[in-house]
Amino acid sequence: MKALRSLLIASLLAVATSAAAQDPSPYKFEFHGFVTGSLYMQDQVGGVQQSGQGLLFYAPSPANHMPTLPTAGANQKSGTFVGGDVRQSRYIFSLSGPKAFAGATPKAYFEGDLLGGQGGAPLIESWVWRIRAAYAQLTWDNAWLAAGQFSANTAFAQLPDSVSHIANPYTFGGGSYGWRMIGFRGAYIVPMSAAKLTLTATVAGPKAPNDSNGATPAGVGAGQVSGMPALELNANFEGKAGNVGYRVYGDVFYQSADLKGFGGAGTGLTLGDGSVKTSFNSTGYVVGGKVTFAPVYLAGNFYVGEGLGAWAGALLQQGAIKETGYWVSLGGNATKELSAQVTYGVSAPDEKTVRLWGVGTAFANAAQKKENTVIAGQVKYMDAGYAFALEYISLSTKYLQGTYAQYAAGTAAAAIKSDMYQIILTGGYFF
Repeated sequence: MKALRSLLIASLLAVATSAAAQDPSPYKFEFHGFVTGSLYMQDQVGGVQQSGQGLLFYAPSPANHMPTLPTAGANQKSGTFVGGDVRQSRYIFSLSGPKAFAGATPKAYFEGDLLGGQGGAPLIESWVWRIRAAYAQLTWDNAWLAAGQFSANTAFAQLPDSVSHIANPYTFGGGSYGWRMIGFRGAYIVPMSAAKLTLTATVAGPKAPNDSNGATPAGVGAGQVSGMPALELNANFEGKAGNVGYRVYGDVFYQSADLKGFGGAGTGLTLGDGSVKTSFNSTGYVVGGKVTFAPVYLAGNFYVGEGLGAWAGALLQQGAIKETGYWVSLGGNATKELSAQVTYGVSAPDEKTVRLWGVGTAFANAAQKKENTVIAGQVKYMDAGYAFALEYISLSTKYLQGTYAQYAAGTAAAAIKSDMYQIILTGGYFF
């Protein structure tokens, strides 16, 4: 009887195992992300009033040095302060399902972090989870198509290594531009023997300054009256030749904005020289790459553009402002776990166009800036997904003085330089 019972149990297990093997679930769930915690010391909040793991971007204007003392003319620089931060901690969920559309694998993707709770400066705690990206994707062998919100545009093709500034890279305002996009994105991959070429195209909703979302003409923003989508093309070529790894990429971006009714004027925006603009284009051109000869690598990025303020360019000044930017990083590994790198980056809006658009009817662009420089260094130890990193980041920003008329006459005072630094120690687990 005992032998019969054992035989029955074994038979049932065999049947269950065979059924599971014949009919596996077509769905696959994945959970990835990272959790980081930082202690930091810095002598200013960033130019967008953030600190720690937040968006430093550029040094604050001289008038915003903290704290501002309650005495006449005493906008004095603060001493250093220390804080803690977990804001960039990120969660990523994805679920793929059964084949569809000529053998494609569908996937739902959600990505977010804790940056929703600003909490003041310096930040005390984070409490709001937010979505960075949410899209539905179809993936074939050498191509994919996605629809939804993406965490950045493809101009953000490469960033310097950082453990403390992933969600808010320090080359924002120092050689990189880009922001989240909503629309359709597709890619085609051309495999080669020791390399591959990836071609990516995006069609997205336009993003231009909106003074408000009101229903009156005065509340209609340039983004709302833009009649064309934003377009972006990216080509990325990477591979290996012997002991040398390489990557080269290029990116082209275009968007138009209609200004005729922006702010309720009905005729467009009057610039500093008296001219009237009824539209402008946002354009960006990026090239970059990386060369690795282990244990050393050299990486860089360069862009030129115009009207990129809504895409975190021109140091967030709006209008058809021209600019250039670049960054370069040199790094290497002392051991498999221990690495170090240094980065230098610059974003430089064109002074003439900054001043022209600085007095636009709807684009006030206060505290006008013409250059920002970032110098950063990192030492990192990473083992089995857990990392410790000590980073130093300094920002130096040049603020313009005087009116457009003084600039045109050559009598405007010299730009004022504003500086800040941050030292940040971060531990995190990446999974």
